[in-house]
Amino acid sequence: MKIILNDHKGSTTFKQALSELAEGAETLSLAVSYLQVGGWELFRHHTRSLSLPKMRIVCTDQLGITHPEAVGRAIRSGVQIRNFAGSGVYHPKVYLAHDQNDRPIKFLLGSANLSSSAFTSGVEAGVLSDETVGLKTLNGWFNELF
Repeated sequence: MKIILNDHKGSTTFKQALSELAEGAETLSLAVSYLQVGGWELFRHHTRSLSLPKMRIVCTDQLGITHPEAVGRAIRSGVQIRNFAGSGVYHPKVYLAHDQNDRPIKFLLGSANLSSSAFTSGVEAGVLSDETVGLKTLNGWFNELF
């Protein structure tokens, strides 16, 4: 397990954690509250070697923060994207890495949405792990959500 702290000198940042999450992965599944164009572009830069048609994202427009252009870019890239439309406030930040057989291998769980500030200068905290019980739980949760 690795602690992620964007604002703490000498600590792993979310940008670095995203690169580590993508290492050895075939694709990712994301549950984030919102997407912004700058965040999508940073995300794509650090995940360019992954399979986009297998990638899944669930986000929301509940708070009016998700930028339609970011969603459009994800869709045009071949990503499977869904809008959460439940009655509760949707606010997760879960990133799951999957291998070639769609088995979860790592997760990044924290406070970072898909925005440029979350991956660069924002005050963010999280955990990067390959812990088996956490992977199984988060993967089951995400599959139900998707």
